[in-house]
Amino acid sequence: MTALLSMGFVACTENFDPAVGPQTNIPESQLQTSDITVSSTAPNEIKLTDYIDAETSIETPIPIGVATVKEGAMPANTILKAEVEVSRDADFAESVIIDANSMEVSDEITIQPSVLQDAYFSEITKNPNTTSLYIRVIMYTLTNGEALASIGNPNENFYAAKTVSFTPLNKITIAPAYYIIGGPNDWEQSAANRSIKFKHSGEDVYVDPIFTVVFDAKADGDTWFAIGDDEACDAIGNGDWSKLYGIVGGESESTEGKIERREILKAENSFCVKNAKKIRVTINMMENTFKVEKLNFTEFIYVPGNAQGWSPATAAALHSPNFDGVYTGYAVLDGGFKFTKERNWDGGEYNWSNFTTVSSALNNGAGTDTNIYCDDAGLYFLKVDVGNGTIEATKITNMNLVGDFNGWNEKDDNQKMTWDANNLCFSITGAGVTANGWKFTANNGWGINLGGDPADLVGDGGNLSVVGTTIKLYPCRTTSDKIFCTVE
Repeated sequence: MTALLSMGFVACTENFDPAVGPQTNIPESQLQTSDITVSSTAPNEIKLTDYIDAETSIETPIPIGVATVKEGAMPANTILKAEVEVSRDADFAESVIIDANSMEVSDEITIQPSVLQDAYFSEITKNPNTTSLYIRVIMYTLTNGEALASIGNPNENFYAAKTVSFTPLNKITIAPAYYIIGGPNDWEQSAANRSIKFKHSGEDVYVDPIFTVVFDAKADGDTWFAIGDDEACDAIGNGDWSKLYGIVGGESESTEGKIERREILKAENSFCVKNAKKIRVTINMMENTFKVEKLNFTEFIYVPGNAQGWSPATAAALHSPNFDGVYTGYAVLDGGFKFTKERNWDGGEYNWSNFTTVSSALNNGAGTDTNIYCDDAGLYFLKVDVGNGTIEATKITNMNLVGDFNGWNEKDDNQKMTWDANNLCFSITGAGVTANGWKFTANNGWGINLGGDPADLVGDGGNLSVVGTTIKLYPCRTTSDKIFCTVE
């Protein structure tokens, strides 16, 4: 029996570039790969609850394999070291390497369950659900206690490869969806309808645990609400309100802090927001934290001016999807214009006096009024930050189709669209777009582009796949609050 020793002997993990692999800068051992065998002893199922005592936290090492060296093959003053590579994918493209426990007095290769747990959550995924793990062993020799050498090539020679079912300790559970309960709506009805749902990126919730929602404040009075998942909503249907999340500490008007279920808080601890038009709530369910923001900016502003008769009712709309006072969109400018907060003059306006930094394409005329002026008439892409007092204005000289069909050539004059000033649209007939993907680009570049849903186009949106030969683009949001296109 040969004694085996873990080099650092301290439980740790090491990360390697998958293209490079582990420890390629160390010399190769005199011990040949044919001189050693490692028999797998890993169980088919590894449940960390079986290896870590919940009450005492005492750990039982997880068996991985048993190493045997051919008699007489081990060099003098030399012992073995083992590492265990763990991956959620069979190709080990993204993996983590863990030092095995000391094998100085044993030929068994084992790892500490807490080390595996930490490596799994920090380097592989934070998802606590049962999954398949691929494991394999890398072997080294250690001579005179310090000279480390690999047995074979550590990028190619592996031992005791096995696939196991792995269940980590369930430290935290994140639901796939969360909702605002209460707010501007009846509490019980909002739980039943689940109409105010948090948005999420669509990634694994344990990789991206952040959820965000923007909703209307209550029309009259303070806005009280709580946060719930589907479990909480179902419980409310049965008369149980304890599954909702409230504020740790109970300060209802807190704008940041921790959240926890009412059944743990032993109190309601609901949220309260005063004097807001809209409210944005952001939660991080990995850390159980929240942030509440009052949003008193409107979702849209409008661009009435000389170009369209100074009528807010028919003016182009600029959109602020985050309600943060940063608005973007397209408008025809010719001479003076302003921005209104509603489709009328009664709701207030933003004019030259509200801005400190403006595009060189704009000016204040003779300075005798508060209008903003554009001397070079045409269609413009506007970015207006009313909070910081800035306006960026880019004249749109052309709009092209670009896609798989033309090699994504944004300078393709054959796909240039024609501007219809009367109907405020770009059009092209005989377009060659295909289902393989296409978009709209402006000014022969990618700085300003549109994609996504044909009925709701957005800047830098995804590729469109709808097919047709006659395409019309309506960028100005005059008859709709959305930028859209038609494809026939």
